[in-house]
Amino acid sequence: MGLFKNYRLKDGSIYWHKLYYNMMPKWMTEHSPKYGDYNYAYYLYHPHSYVGTLIRKTQWFFQRGTRGYADCDVWSLDGYILGWLPNALDQLRKECHGYPCDLSPESWDYILEKMADGLKAESKWCGLDYETERERIGLQRRGKDGMRLLFERWHDLWD
Repeated sequence: MGLFKNYRLKDGSIYWHKLYYNMMPKWMTEHSPKYGDYNYAYYLYHPHSYVGTLIRKTQWFFQRGTRGYADCDVWSLDGYILGWLPNALDQLRKECHGYPCDLSPESWDYILEKMADGLKAESKWCGLDYETERERIGLQRRGKDGMRLLFERWHDLWD
């Protein structure tokens, strides 16, 4: 148990991702995605895989350009939408020229802010990016509030 004690999880298994990133030189991992979607050190030993990755990423680029989403986006559609929708709502709030006729500009700004905040909380909750049970419950509550507002005001998301 002592060999990898700094990398053991509560159930006794090894947290391989953390071990890998601590073993590899910093220059090989510093630009890798946070949770290891892929890493550049792998391609040093498997250069043929890089060609396949480039082909897939190019295909996905064209799919997004022609139909608005790529095959890989559907694998985690909630994560894909939560990756761009909160920022789009923030931009709508900052550059808004209009607002629903049943609201004032200030209340519409507030609703857009609450929607974006709720979706950011939902993203953190889905990504398991919290420390305590209390924080999880708070993120879940804010996420539900943001989703409720999004559903209620879906047809008002225009500029």
